[in-house]
Amino acid sequence: MLSSISNSENHWGRTVSLFLVLLVVSVWGYEAYLKHAGHQPSIESDKDLWSHYRARVQNNSDALVILGASRAQLGLDTDVVRQRFPEKEVMELTLNGQYPMATLEALAQDQSFKGVVWLSIVAQSLEPVYWDMQAPNNRYFQNEASFYKSMDAYISAWLQSKWRLLHPTLRLSDWVTFAFSDEQRKAPFYVVEHLDLSKSGDYSEQDLTQLVTHFVEQKRQNYQEQPAMSLATWDEQMVRLKQAVDSIEKRGGSVVLIRMPTDKGHWQLDEANYPKAQYWDLLSDAGLQAVHFKDWPALSGFDLPDSSHLDQKDAPLFTERLIQVLCQNFNGTLACPE
Repeated sequence: MLSSISNSENHWGRTVSLFLVLLVVSVWGYEAYLKHAGHQPSIESDKDLWSHYRARVQNNSDALVILGASRAQLGLDTDVVRQRFPEKEVMELTLNGQYPMATLEALAQDQSFKGVVWLSIVAQSLEPVYWDMQAPNNRYFQNEASFYKSMDAYISAWLQSKWRLLHPTLRLSDWVTFAFSDEQRKAPFYVVEHLDLSKSGDYSEQDLTQLVTHFVEQKRQNYQEQPAMSLATWDEQMVRLKQAVDSIEKRGGSVVLIRMPTDKGHWQLDEANYPKAQYWDLLSDAGLQAVHFKDWPALSGFDLPDSSHLDQKDAPLFTERLIQVLCQNFNGTLACPE
Protein backbone atom coordinates (compact mmCIF):
# COMPACT_ATOMS: atom_id res chain seq x y z
CA MET A 1 0.00 0.00 0.00
CA LEU A 2 2.77 2.41 0.97
CA SER A 3 4.64 1.53 -2.20
CA SER A 4 1.55 2.35 -4.27
CA ILE A 5 1.17 5.75 -2.57
CA SER A 6 4.85 6.50 -3.06
CA ASN A 7 4.67 5.62 -6.75
CA SER A 8 1.58 7.82 -7.15
CA GLU A 9 3.32 10.74 -5.45
CA ASN A 10 6.38 10.30 -7.67
CA HIS A 11 4.14 10.22 -10.74
CA TRP A 12 2.40 13.47 -9.79
CA GLY A 13 5.71 15.02 -8.85
CA ARG A 14 7.13 14.24 -12.27
CA THR A 15 3.95 15.54 -13.92
CA VAL A 16 4.07 18.82 -12.02
CA SER A 17 7.78 19.22 -12.74
CA LEU A 18 7.23 18.57 -16.44
CA PHE A 19 4.37 21.05 -16.50
CA LEU A 20 6.52 23.72 -14.85
CA VAL A 21 9.37 23.10 -17.29
CA LEU A 22 7.00 23.35 -20.25
CA LEU A 23 5.47 26.52 -18.80
CA VAL A 24 8.86 28.18 -18.34
CA VAL A 25 10.00 27.12 -21.83
CA SER A 26 6.75 28.41 -23.34
CA VAL A 27 7.01 31.77 -21.57
CA TRP A 28 10.63 32.29 -22.49
CA GLY A 29 10.01 31.05 -26.02
CA TYR A 30 7.09 33.41 -26.58
CA GLU A 31 9.05 36.32 -25.13
CA ALA A 32 11.97 35.51 -27.43
CA TYR A 33 9.59 35.28 -30.38
CA LEU A 34 8.11 38.70 -29.64
CA LYS A 35 11.60 40.17 -29.36
CA HIS A 36 12.60 38.60 -32.68
CA ALA A 37 9.42 40.01 -34.26
CA GLY A 38 10.49 43.53 -33.24
CA HIS A 39 8.20 44.15 -30.29
CA GLN A 40 9.49 46.19 -27.36
CA PRO A 41 8.32 46.13 -23.74
CA SER A 42 5.69 48.83 -23.29
CA ILE A 43 3.48 49.68 -20.36
CA GLU A 44 -0.18 50.61 -20.38
CA SER A 45 -0.62 53.53 -17.98
CA ASP A 46 -3.78 54.44 -16.10
CA LYS A 47 -4.96 56.90 -13.43
CA ASP A 48 -3.52 54.79 -10.63
CA LEU A 49 -0.02 54.83 -12.12
CA TRP A 50 -0.33 58.57 -12.80
CA SER A 51 -1.39 59.02 -9.16
CA HIS A 52 1.71 57.10 -8.05
CA TYR A 53 3.91 59.77 -9.60
CA ARG A 54 1.62 62.60 -8.53
CA ALA A 55 2.03 61.50 -4.91
CA ARG A 56 5.81 61.45 -5.27
CA VAL A 57 6.01 65.17 -6.11
CA GLN A 58 4.39 66.15 -2.83
CA ASN A 59 6.74 67.49 -0.17
CA ASN A 60 9.57 67.04 -2.66
CA SER A 61 11.66 70.13 -3.27
CA ASP A 62 13.95 68.06 -5.52
CA ALA A 63 11.18 67.20 -7.97
CA LEU A 64 11.57 68.18 -11.61
CA VAL A 65 8.11 67.63 -13.06
CA ILE A 66 7.40 67.48 -16.79
CA LEU A 67 3.86 68.51 -17.71
CA GLY A 68 2.33 68.31 -21.16
CA ALA A 69 0.93 65.89 -23.68
CA SER A 70 2.42 63.61 -26.35
CA ARG A 71 5.07 66.05 -27.62
CA ALA A 72 6.65 66.20 -24.19
CA GLN A 73 6.32 62.44 -23.78
CA LEU A 74 8.07 61.70 -27.08
CA GLY A 75 10.40 64.69 -27.35
CA LEU A 76 11.88 65.10 -23.87
CA ASP A 77 14.27 62.27 -23.09
CA THR A 78 14.01 61.71 -19.34
CA ASP A 79 17.27 59.74 -19.23
CA VAL A 80 19.11 62.80 -20.53
CA VAL A 81 17.34 65.04 -18.01
CA ARG A 82 18.32 62.71 -15.16
CA GLN A 83 21.93 62.64 -16.33
CA ARG A 84 22.12 66.43 -16.45
CA PHE A 85 20.23 66.96 -13.18
CA PRO A 86 21.32 64.03 -10.98
CA GLU A 87 20.16 65.82 -7.83
CA LYS A 88 16.61 66.08 -9.17
CA GLU A 89 13.89 63.44 -9.07
CA VAL A 90 12.55 63.66 -12.62
CA MET A 91 8.91 62.70 -13.00
CA GLU A 92 6.35 62.98 -15.76
CA LEU A 93 2.72 63.85 -15.19
CA THR A 94 2.08 64.00 -18.92
CA LEU A 95 -1.10 62.68 -20.52
CA ASN A 96 -1.40 61.85 -24.18
CA GLY A 97 -3.77 64.18 -26.04
CA GLN A 98 -4.54 66.30 -22.97
CA TYR A 99 -3.33 69.83 -22.32
CA PRO A 100 -1.82 70.16 -18.83
CA MET A 101 -3.27 73.36 -17.35
CA ALA A 102 -5.43 71.58 -14.75
CA THR A 103 -2.37 69.74 -13.42
CA LEU A 104 -0.39 72.98 -13.24
CA GLU A 105 -3.19 74.56 -11.20
CA ALA A 106 -3.34 71.49 -8.96
CA LEU A 107 0.39 71.79 -8.24
CA ALA A 108 -0.07 75.51 -7.62
CA GLN A 109 -2.76 74.76 -5.05
CA ASP A 110 -0.67 72.03 -3.42
CA GLN A 111 1.20 73.91 -0.70
CA SER A 112 3.67 71.04 -0.34
CA PHE A 113 4.95 71.35 -3.92
CA LYS A 114 8.13 73.42 -4.28
CA GLY A 115 9.79 71.80 -7.26
CA VAL A 116 10.65 72.71 -10.84
CA VAL A 117 8.05 72.44 -13.60
CA TRP A 118 8.76 72.11 -17.30
CA LEU A 119 5.41 73.00 -18.84
CA SER A 120 5.06 71.93 -22.47
CA ILE A 121 2.18 73.91 -23.98
CA VAL A 122 0.96 75.68 -27.10
CA ALA A 123 -1.19 78.81 -27.22
CA GLN A 124 -4.26 76.61 -27.68
CA SER A 125 -3.55 74.99 -24.29
CA LEU A 126 -4.92 78.09 -22.60
CA GLU A 127 -8.30 77.92 -24.33
CA PRO A 128 -11.03 77.84 -21.65
CA VAL A 129 -12.60 74.80 -23.31
CA TYR A 130 -9.33 72.84 -23.00
CA TRP A 131 -8.15 74.09 -19.61
CA ASP A 132 -9.62 71.22 -17.59
CA MET A 133 -8.60 68.34 -19.87
CA GLN A 134 -6.45 66.75 -17.15
CA ALA A 135 -8.90 67.53 -14.35
CA PRO A 136 -10.27 63.95 -14.17
CA ASN A 137 -6.82 62.59 -13.27
CA ASN A 138 -6.39 65.22 -10.59
CA ARG A 139 -9.83 64.54 -9.13
CA TYR A 140 -9.07 60.84 -9.12
CA PHE A 141 -5.82 61.49 -7.28
CA GLN A 142 -7.58 63.60 -4.66
CA ASN A 143 -10.67 61.48 -4.13
CA GLU A 144 -10.10 57.87 -5.18
CA ALA A 145 -6.40 57.03 -5.39
CA SER A 146 -4.76 55.06 -2.60
CA PHE A 147 -1.27 53.88 -1.81
CA TYR A 148 -2.24 50.26 -2.46
CA LYS A 149 -3.91 50.90 -5.83
CA SER A 150 -1.04 53.11 -6.97
CA MET A 151 1.60 50.63 -5.85
CA ASP A 152 -0.25 47.77 -7.54
CA ALA A 153 -0.35 49.82 -10.76
CA TYR A 154 3.37 50.58 -10.45
CA ILE A 155 4.30 46.92 -9.91
CA SER A 156 2.17 45.85 -12.87
CA ALA A 157 3.74 48.53 -15.05
CA TRP A 158 7.22 47.54 -13.87
CA LEU A 159 6.58 43.97 -14.96
CA GLN A 160 5.21 45.19 -18.31
CA SER A 161 8.36 47.27 -18.77
CA LYS A 162 10.42 44.06 -18.55
CA TRP A 163 8.24 41.52 -20.37
CA ARG A 164 6.76 42.03 -23.82
CA LEU A 165 4.23 39.24 -23.35
CA LEU A 166 2.51 41.10 -20.50
CA HIS A 167 1.25 43.85 -22.77
CA PRO A 168 -2.52 43.38 -23.24
CA THR A 169 -2.24 43.60 -27.04
CA LEU A 170 0.33 40.77 -27.14
CA ARG A 171 -1.49 38.04 -25.27
CA LEU A 172 -0.49 34.53 -26.32
CA SER A 173 -4.14 33.59 -26.85
CA ASP A 174 -4.46 36.29 -29.51
CA TRP A 175 -1.43 35.00 -31.37
CA VAL A 176 -2.73 31.44 -31.26
CA THR A 177 -5.98 32.74 -32.79
CA PHE A 178 -4.03 34.46 -35.57
CA ALA A 179 -2.26 31.19 -36.35
CA PHE A 180 -5.58 29.59 -37.29
CA SER A 181 -7.17 32.54 -39.06
CA ASP A 182 -6.63 34.75 -42.07
CA GLU A 183 -6.04 37.83 -39.92
CA GLN A 184 -2.72 39.61 -40.16
CA ARG A 185 -0.56 39.35 -37.08
CA LYS A 186 0.10 42.48 -35.08
CA ALA A 187 3.07 44.48 -36.32
CA PRO A 188 5.18 46.19 -33.64
CA PHE A 189 3.63 49.53 -32.68
CA TYR A 190 6.02 52.39 -33.33
CA VAL A 191 5.40 54.15 -29.99
CA VAL A 192 6.62 52.61 -26.72
CA GLU A 193 5.50 53.87 -23.32
CA HIS A 194 8.08 53.60 -20.56
CA LEU A 195 7.69 53.04 -16.84
CA ASP A 196 8.13 56.74 -16.04
CA LEU A 197 5.25 57.70 -18.43
CA SER A 198 7.65 59.00 -21.08
CA LYS A 199 7.44 57.58 -24.61
CA SER A 200 9.70 56.96 -27.57
CA GLY A 201 8.71 56.73 -31.21
CA ASP A 202 10.50 54.79 -33.93
CA TYR A 203 9.23 56.15 -37.24
CA SER A 204 11.75 54.30 -39.43
CA GLU A 205 9.23 51.76 -40.74
CA GLN A 206 6.17 54.01 -40.88
CA ASP A 207 4.29 55.50 -43.82
CA LEU A 208 5.31 59.08 -43.06
CA THR A 209 3.14 60.61 -45.79
CA GLN A 210 0.09 59.02 -44.23
CA LEU A 211 1.08 60.10 -40.72
CA VAL A 212 1.72 63.71 -41.76
CA THR A 213 -1.60 63.83 -43.58
CA HIS A 214 -3.36 62.42 -40.52
CA PHE A 215 -1.90 64.87 -38.02
CA VAL A 216 -2.13 67.95 -40.23
CA GLU A 217 -5.71 67.28 -41.31
CA GLN A 218 -6.68 66.45 -37.73
CA LYS A 219 -5.28 69.80 -36.60
CA ARG A 220 -6.91 71.65 -39.47
CA GLN A 221 -10.30 70.21 -38.52
CA ASN A 222 -9.67 71.01 -34.86
CA TYR A 223 -9.03 74.67 -35.65
CA GLN A 224 -12.16 74.82 -37.79
CA GLU A 225 -14.32 73.35 -35.04
CA GLN A 226 -12.70 75.39 -32.26
CA PRO A 227 -11.51 78.79 -33.54
CA ALA A 228 -8.83 80.62 -31.62
CA MET A 229 -9.87 82.64 -28.60
CA SER A 230 -9.98 86.40 -28.82
CA LEU A 231 -6.99 88.37 -27.59
CA ALA A 232 -9.14 89.64 -24.74
CA THR A 233 -9.80 86.06 -23.63
CA TRP A 234 -6.10 85.29 -24.07
CA ASP A 235 -5.25 88.12 -21.67
CA GLU A 236 -7.69 86.68 -19.11
CA GLN A 237 -6.23 83.21 -19.47
CA MET A 238 -2.70 84.57 -19.12
CA VAL A 239 -3.70 86.06 -15.77
CA ARG A 240 -4.90 82.65 -14.67
CA LEU A 241 -1.66 81.06 -15.85
CA LYS A 242 0.43 83.73 -14.15
CA GLN A 243 -1.41 83.19 -10.85
CA ALA A 244 -0.61 79.48 -10.93
CA VAL A 245 3.05 80.09 -11.77
CA ASP A 246 3.38 82.79 -9.09
CA SER A 247 1.93 80.44 -6.45
CA ILE A 248 4.62 77.86 -7.18
CA GLU A 249 7.45 80.36 -7.40
CA LYS A 250 6.52 82.11 -4.14
CA ARG A 251 7.10 78.79 -2.38
CA GLY A 252 10.57 78.47 -3.90
CA GLY A 253 9.68 76.45 -6.99
CA SER A 254 9.95 77.48 -10.63
CA VAL A 255 8.05 77.06 -13.88
CA VAL A 256 9.41 77.23 -17.42
CA LEU A 257 7.05 77.20 -20.40
CA ILE A 258 8.26 75.21 -23.41
CA ARG A 259 6.88 75.31 -26.94
CA MET A 260 7.87 72.05 -28.61
CA PRO A 261 8.42 71.97 -32.40
CA THR A 262 5.83 71.38 -35.11
CA ASP A 263 6.47 71.34 -38.86
CA LYS A 264 5.36 70.15 -42.33
CA GLY A 265 2.11 72.12 -42.50
CA HIS A 266 1.36 71.71 -38.80
CA TRP A 267 3.34 74.77 -37.76
CA GLN A 268 1.80 76.81 -40.57
CA LEU A 269 -1.66 76.01 -39.19
CA ASP A 270 -0.53 76.88 -35.67
CA GLU A 271 0.87 80.21 -36.80
CA ALA A 272 -2.19 81.05 -38.90
CA ASN A 273 -4.55 80.47 -35.97
CA TYR A 274 -2.39 81.58 -33.04
CA PRO A 275 0.23 84.00 -34.42
CA LYS A 276 3.30 83.75 -32.22
CA ALA A 277 3.74 87.53 -32.02
CA GLN A 278 0.16 88.04 -30.80
CA TYR A 279 -0.02 85.14 -28.37
CA TRP A 280 3.14 83.37 -27.22
CA ASP A 281 5.47 86.38 -27.22
CA LEU A 282 3.22 88.09 -24.67
CA LEU A 283 4.08 85.41 -22.12
CA SER A 284 7.62 86.74 -21.71
CA ASP A 285 6.25 90.28 -21.57
CA ALA A 286 4.12 89.15 -18.62
CA GLY A 287 7.22 88.01 -16.75
CA LEU A 288 6.85 84.29 -17.48
CA GLN A 289 9.88 82.17 -18.32
CA ALA A 290 9.16 80.85 -21.79
CA VAL A 291 11.16 79.06 -24.51
CA HIS A 292 9.75 78.81 -28.04
CA PHE A 293 11.51 76.53 -30.50
CA LYS A 294 11.31 79.22 -33.20
CA ASP A 295 13.42 81.59 -31.11
CA TRP A 296 16.35 79.19 -30.92
CA PRO A 297 17.98 77.76 -34.07
CA ALA A 298 19.35 74.87 -32.01
CA LEU A 299 15.77 73.78 -31.29
CA SER A 300 14.18 74.38 -34.68
CA GLY A 301 16.31 72.30 -37.04
CA PHE A 302 14.84 68.89 -36.26
CA ASP A 303 12.85 66.76 -38.67
CA LEU A 304 9.43 65.82 -37.33
CA PRO A 305 8.41 62.58 -39.05
CA ASP A 306 4.67 63.04 -38.48
CA SER A 307 4.76 66.89 -38.33
CA SER A 308 4.15 66.91 -34.57
CA HIS A 309 6.57 64.59 -32.72
CA LEU A 310 10.28 63.87 -32.52
CA ASP A 311 11.73 60.51 -33.48
CA GLN A 312 13.49 58.59 -30.71
CA LYS A 313 16.83 59.06 -32.45
CA ASP A 314 16.48 62.87 -32.17
CA ALA A 315 14.85 63.23 -28.75
CA PRO A 316 18.12 62.93 -26.75
CA LEU A 317 19.87 65.64 -28.79
CA PHE A 318 16.84 67.93 -28.67
CA THR A 319 16.69 67.49 -24.89
CA GLU A 320 20.40 68.27 -24.56
CA ARG A 321 19.97 71.45 -26.58
CA LEU A 322 16.88 72.47 -24.66
CA ILE A 323 18.76 72.06 -21.39
CA GLN A 324 21.54 74.27 -22.77
CA VAL A 325 18.99 76.97 -23.62
CA LEU A 326 17.30 76.69 -20.24
CA CYS A 327 20.55 76.76 -18.31
CA GLN A 328 21.91 79.71 -20.28
CA ASN A 329 18.79 81.75 -19.61
CA PHE A 330 17.20 80.45 -16.40
CA ASN A 331 20.13 78.98 -14.51
CA GLY A 332 19.16 80.72 -11.29
CA THR A 333 15.86 78.91 -11.01
CA LEU A 334 16.90 75.56 -12.49
CA ALA A 335 20.09 75.03 -10.47
CA CYS A 336 21.89 73.86 -13.59
CA PRO A 337 25.08 71.83 -13.17
CA GLU A 338 28.37 73.54 -13.94
